[in-house]
Amino acid sequence: VDFNLPYKFFLTTGASYNFYRINYTRLSDVPAFSQEKKFDPSILPRVALLKKLNSVFSIYGSISKGFSPPTVAELYPSTATFNNDLEAEHGINYELGVRGALLQKQLNVDLTVYSFQLEDAIVIRRTNDGADYFTNAGGTSQKGLEFHASWQPTLAVTNFISDFKVWSSYTLNDYHFKKYQQGVNDYSNHPVTGVAPNILLVGIDITLKPTVYVNITYTYTDKLPLDDATTVYADAYSLLNARAGYRFASQHFTLDAFGGVDNVLDEKYSLGNDLNAFGGRYYNAAAPRNFYVGVKMGLKSRKL
Repeated sequence: VDFNLPYKFFLTTGASYNFYRINYTRLSDVPAFSQEKKFDPSILPRVALLKKLNSVFSIYGSISKGFSPPTVAELYPSTATFNNDLEAEHGINYELGVRGALLQKQLNVDLTVYSFQLEDAIVIRRTNDGADYFTNAGGTSQKGLEFHASWQPTLAVTNFISDFKVWSSYTLNDYHFKKYQQGVNDYSNHPVTGVAPNILLVGIDITLKPTVYVNITYTYTDKLPLDDATTVYADAYSLLNARAGYRFASQHFTLDAFGGVDNVLDEKYSLGNDLNAFGGRYYNAAAPRNFYVGVKMGLKSRKL
């Protein structure tokens, strides 16, 4: 339900009711293996309030409750054992933000801070033979900041550059386990496994007349813990990617010929890390500097 309130306030309220159940049958087993997992019904409310400060700026806040049941792959992982004890994640999120535009709406900014208190967080663990399984970690405190800005100046029609945009986004993640006991090990207050504290993206998009375009992106990812005990970290890394192409469009035909370079700096880094891997098998080597070219073509049918 949306309410338009006095003094340019806007209130949104809502709720959902979840009664989730999973029925699992593995027909390849003889006799067939069947299991059922029921979750307690949950009512999930959400309230959001927005205030328009002027024609270009507004502030907003929201409180919402979330519910996320485990997937079938988490209930029946590679250990080939159905985990009927695995419970759904649930929590409450508090969010406050501001968004608006400056420089005659050529500069757009969006800033959000949040605090998400998650209970029964699902984390991955691995057995001695490398099989994975999932367990509830008690809870996590996920506090963070997300910032996005983009500048797209208004260009003259006669300008050689028909479109120019610079954009950037920054994410700050302060994620910690609140209470997490794994056997005799107490991982409470440890950073959440696999989450980088800082992530920065910067990009430049340029379109030249008639239809030549260039895209350049830079990404920085901070070091992150690979095990719950925070004894092993993946190093921070920077990635620079570049792409250029030519677009052509007529009444009946479209063409996009492009080429690019990924990992221009030839950074050595690990992508898709295996968390809590047995025997130190955490890392998956990512591609070094690599090149690509391609062509996309399309035909437009004539309207009848």
